[in-house]
Amino acid sequence: MNGPKRSSRSNVLFGVAVVSIVLALIGAGLSFHFTSSTLLQPSCAGGGLATLDVLNETGVIRSSFSPGGIQTLGANGSTALLGGVGFYERQGPSYATVPALAAWPLDGASAVNLTALIAPYFPRGGLYPVVWNGTAWLIAGQVNASSNTGPALVFLHGNRVVDRTSTVASYFHLGWIWTAGWDGQGWLVAGNATSGAAAVYLAGGRVTDLTPLLPHDHPGDWIQWVGWNGSSWLLGGGGMFASFRAGAMTDLLPGSPFVNGGVYGGAWNGTRWLVGGQPDSLAYVDGNVVHEGPSLPGPSSGWVNAVVVVPGGWLAGGGIVLGPDQVRPQLDFVPGLASLPVSDLSYRLPSSFNGGWIQFGAAVRSSAVELVLLGGVGGSDPVKGPGYGALAGVTWSCASLGFRLASPP
Repeated sequence: MNGPKRSSRSNVLFGVAVVSIVLALIGAGLSFHFTSSTLLQPSCAGGGLATLDVLNETGVIRSSFSPGGIQTLGANGSTALLGGVGFYERQGPSYATVPALAAWPLDGASAVNLTALIAPYFPRGGLYPVVWNGTAWLIAGQVNASSNTGPALVFLHGNRVVDRTSTVASYFHLGWIWTAGWDGQGWLVAGNATSGAAAVYLAGGRVTDLTPLLPHDHPGDWIQWVGWNGSSWLLGGGGMFASFRAGAMTDLLPGSPFVNGGVYGGAWNGTRWLVGGQPDSLAYVDGNVVHEGPSLPGPSSGWVNAVVVVPGGWLAGGGIVLGPDQVRPQLDFVPGLASLPVSDLSYRLPSSFNGGWIQFGAAVRSSAVELVLLGGVGGSDPVKGPGYGALAGVTWSCASLGFRLASPP
């Protein structure tokens, strides 16, 4: 089954401890007690300089993803929610995993393991999108039980889980849900089915099937990432790259650097999109026009999973294949000015990512702190496992007072 690039797995037995949880957490900020490494000084708003630092945050989530890997994360201003997978089950079918979920209070030092809360809805499965819309979390992914292989989707309201799998299951027949996004009115939920990539729009209890609109959709294609910029969507995945606006889908794959691969991540900076994927490439998107992006340093045998806006540009993260069963993480700073070179920041990543890759990235904002979280897997054989979750935080300080990372439009 195709799916998100480098979905992490491992090979040990697992026991779930039931924990008492409360997700309605009010955080004043995030306390860091980790050694940071100064990276570079991109520009801040108003012409000031920002110093970017990388923080090793793996320790706060290790118990929830050891073994396992972080596949997705989101935040609601008081809590960061991290989702992913566990490992291959020795007693189960090939590629069977267990889900993993943790809540990290933005005013606390350690995450709370919530896996027991959602595990019944994702048997032998995994979590891929975790998205907050202002009132509830959408959590989706896959189940891989022998009698029930397919998608799963729930909403989390506080500590109450509402199962909505039956609402969307027929649109992802024998497939999985890899990504989701919120546009202020409804959810775009996407992934794959036996026929290829699949997508639906959920709003007001109504489901609109978008799959017939997808361009050149073939078996084996999937959608791994969706992004909203205030007026239109971008969709990317294996064999899939399109924009969606006012009910019309535009194919962006022909002529892009991703014809023989796919788009796995992207971010809007208020003016244009930067997207990345495989082969190891970046591209700008202006409207429905794709422009070749800057070249990435290092070997070309890699891929980009995560793109996140930071002062002065973007962070792009993923991995590089070094040889059979050998990978390493990759992190680059991409300046907002296309004339400036890309900076390779991989050597600044925490050692917890060694032997693994960056799978997902997102901006986290509370009343007292703004940072980018980068989640993934480390210590992993990409074929056999085992591995464990890895997490890094990127922060910045600006010379210009009152600076804040721009909110999405």
